[in-house]
Amino acid sequence: YGISKEDIKNGLLNYTGASRRFEYIGKFNDVCVFDDYGHHPTEILATANALKQKHFRESWVIFQPHTYSRTLSHLDEFAKVLLNFDNIIITDIYAAREINTYNISSKDLVNKINELSQKAIYISDFNQIVSYVKENAKPNDIVLTLGAGTIEDPTFIGRTPHREEQQCHRDTPSEEGTGLSPQSHDRLYQPD
Repeated sequence: YGISKEDIKNGLLNYTGASRRFEYIGKFNDVCVFDDYGHHPTEILATANALKQKHFRESWVIFQPHTYSRTLSHLDEFAKVLLNFDNIIITDIYAAREINTYNISSKDLVNKINELSQKAIYISDFNQIVSYVKENAKPNDIVLTLGAGTIEDPTFIGRTPHREEQQCHRDTPSEEGTGLSPQSHDRLYQPD
């Protein structure tokens, strides 16, 4: 094909992965922040399974459901799959092209998760989400923003140099006694 081995090697070495698929965003107070486009229960499960390969103290998911119709038709599945996270924050449904003729809200998903004996909270305002996470996340936690709507808006997500990313990709068991066990933006990340 006329491509040198050196070009292939350099291409592979510089490949950073697919955008918005468990994408490293930044870090604050030793809390790693990732973003994922998952907005269907099957995609969320795949992301949750990938997260289980990491080692951290607790997981945080900030989920923005995508469309009223999808939220209604997959309400039970969303609730079950989100149980894979230690801390669950649900924000408003991203309507996309829809009008809410379904009489569904994010609070219905929060209630369904709470019925399954896991605590989920509803916070509509991104600034309040950021404040809540910054006040409650602890060092060695991992935060994942999840959804196809405005959850990945650049005003909410911050970027940090990828040199820090390696510290957030611990795929090997943690040291005994550290309290770590295997188990996702702009305003969250503030440079030190």
